[in-house]
Amino acid sequence: MLAATTTHDRGLIAMRGGRYAEAADLIGSGLACGAEVSRVSAGLIRAEAQALAGDPRGATGQLRAALQEPVGRADQAWALVPRVTWVRALIAYAEGNLALTRRRLAESEAAWHRVARSAAGEAGDGYLASLVDLGRPPIIGLVEPARELDRIAALTALVESGPAVVAVR
Repeated sequence: MLAATTTHDRGLIAMRGGRYAEAADLIGSGLACGAEVSRVSAGLIRAEAQALAGDPRGATGQLRAALQEPVGRADQAWALVPRVTWVRALIAYAEGNLALTRRRLAESEAAWHRVARSAAGEAGDGYLASLVDLGRPPIIGLVEPARELDRIAALTALVESGPAVVAVR
């Protein structure tokens, strides 16, 4: 299990480094081998990585799989709607559907604004829940509404400038 968790964590680091295909492979391998991580969160991050790597079909399948996982306290349920909508925006962008991308980005942004004020207290609780549930601090797993809004703004700027390579971290 420790090797699987390490593989998953390497995937998170690859994701943060912009190595999306590698991240998707590592996170998928970690999940398949029983990594002791939030399966919902890992599935969402893997779907995001697949979309950013140009694999919208794989991302769609992974998103569906992630949404079938049970949700626990460490999954930061307050952030799931805007995170799922963000992944759906990335999938639409990878498919070249700019109108749907714009709509999903607006939905995700609105959802982040709705939860940003109340999320501060729950984010701290989520961190503690991660320590309790997983026995270790997350490598890159905490959700920060301000960072997510910055990512939405960056992708919105790309969409408004026309089709381009996705480079959102």
